[in-house]
Amino acid sequence: MSAILNFSINYLKDILSYLGSSFKNISIFDEEKSRDYNKNPFNMLGSMIYLFWIITVGSGILLVFWYIPTPEQAYSSILHIQHEVPFGWLIRGFHKYGADALIVALTMRIYRIYFNAEYKKSYMVWVFAILGLVLAMYSGLTGYLLIWNQRAFWATKVFATFPTYLDALPIVDLTNFGKNISHILLGGASIGSATMTRFYGGHYMLSFITLIFVELYFWKRGGRRINLSWRAITFFIGLLAFISFVLPAELGSRSDAVVTPNPILSDWYFLALYQIMKYMAPLTATLWTALIPVVALLIPLFDRGTDVSWKGRIFWNYLGVMAMFLWILFSILIINSFANLDRDPPYWYLGMMAWVLFTGLWQWGKTALGRTGVYAFVTINYVIFYVVIVLVTNRHHWLWHPMAVFFMITFVLSELYYRNKYKAVAASSAPTPGGQS
Repeated sequence: MSAILNFSINYLKDILSYLGSSFKNISIFDEEKSRDYNKNPFNMLGSMIYLFWIITVGSGILLVFWYIPTPEQAYSSILHIQHEVPFGWLIRGFHKYGADALIVALTMRIYRIYFNAEYKKSYMVWVFAILGLVLAMYSGLTGYLLIWNQRAFWATKVFATFPTYLDALPIVDLTNFGKNISHILLGGASIGSATMTRFYGGHYMLSFITLIFVELYFWKRGGRRINLSWRAITFFIGLLAFISFVLPAELGSRSDAVVTPNPILSDWYFLALYQIMKYMAPLTATLWTALIPVVALLIPLFDRGTDVSWKGRIFWNYLGVMAMFLWILFSILIINSFANLDRDPPYWYLGMMAWVLFTGLWQWGKTALGRTGVYAFVTINYVIFYVVIVLVTNRHHWLWHPMAVFFMITFVLSELYYRNKYKAVAASSAPTPGGQS
């Protein structure tokens, strides 16, 4: 027991020291990396994020002059902007596709930080990357309703029902917490003029408040906001203009509270979450959705090894690959209305568990046993545990989630134990100052 307590205390001290040093190396928009984008184009992503964000905010300010935020006139004002306002189609295109490009750049930067283990140098860079994506997606969600077309209306209605499922939790049901959150979002029991007012205000205030904090950050640190050449800036702006001309921003049909579209689809970056709702009980899907960013923020606290190579981070890298694959797969499935609650979840869930189990054991075996015996160790354990999972989950579906949590905790604890054991062995075998080991 004392050994476990000492290990926990030392690990907590390590985390606190790690968080403290992260603030010293913070770089929200890759201010340092952007100078080397000729060597690695992915280093442009920080500056691209700021560029697309400013384009989105600037075009949004212009749209305010013609947009009318009422349920009766919102859609008609969008039609007016698109077809009658000079270059209105271009302004809408910059706003729509600039926001899409912002989310794409934020997502790509998160994966760059993740696969390169850049959060080992500064954890706060990872925190701000995740926070930036969450804020951008929420801003996109609030802005999506403002079109007031059929697709946006019903997608918002589905989104607003998410919090109500939390009332199924013990204790929470006594407070009506979920119902109250939904009421605050909508401004009532259903979508109406109060919803429009709240989403309209939230959409713009979120951008401007964030902009104030970002400018304070640059005022404090100094440096350029966009470390791109004029050629690159011109290319990206020209690309947005070209896409706006070839694929005009969506108009859809006027919202109808009586006719329910099938399927109900939100913007592209929420499609995977909507598919998850089809595969799980509403409460479980809501908890998964809320926990995704939380789990992402916790990953660097467990991935504490010094090896940043692909082979040195087998489990974490393949976990990222799996997340990317499932996001793309679920988005494709919901677009094609492909979802069967009784048939599909066992396949993707067991596939996910098999992937996590295999890579976890691979990493575990590599760390614990070195190169000798790794593959035999992984293969034997993989077969045994996977057969057990298949047999159990095919009969008792309620065991899926507890078993997933159990195996994830087991792998994390094993990883921590063997990493510290490996460090101790490496330290004892390190060469002495005299040159002898």
